Amino acid sequence: MLASDRLAVVYNGLNRAGEEEVFGCVRGGLHRYAIGYKASFGPSGGAGIEEEHVAGVMVAYEQFKSPEESPTGFEFRVIVRDLRTGRVVHKVPTGPSFSPGNVGAGGVSALDVSPSGAAAWVRVNALTAEDEVRVVDGSGDHLVASGAGIARKSLRLSDRTLSWTQNGHRSTYTLR
Repeated sequence: MLASDRLAVVYNGLNRAGEEEVFGCVRGGLHRYAIGYKASFGPSGGAGIEEEHVAGVMVAYEQFKSPEESPTGFEFRVIVRDLRTGRVVHKVPTGPSFSPGNVGAGGVSALDVSPSGAAAWVRVNALTAEDEVRVVDGSGDHLVASGAGIARKSLRLSDRTLSWTQNGHRSTYTLR
């Protein structure tokens, strides 16, 4: 088991070809949904998913691909999926791309999801070397905070409120 909640679970399992893959389902449900392959790295690059988090029937995870796995360049996305239906609720870059052909701007260091399907994450801005708190909710994806001193593991997302600690002070943001 990779992540779970009282309503849903995300786990490693075997697909029809006998390969290990990541699946998600609602507890007691009849359907499981393939989410992707767990992150793996090799001499020519890597791809896969990481940072799986569940809240209610929603799962959020980071998906990445290196140029060897993606014809356009690096890809870093945050994806939110409803495990009742398998439907993708959000699929957004981790941040603005810094070069043409790339999607997103590096991996996430913390990720959380709400039961309503909003997601929030922390990532390091490669140009400024500062942490950023980003969110995707009903109004789209946007930057919420940036700067030094963001405690990456302090990120918490409830149904309508995002909170984190920066320089020892607790900050909040109301989701839309």
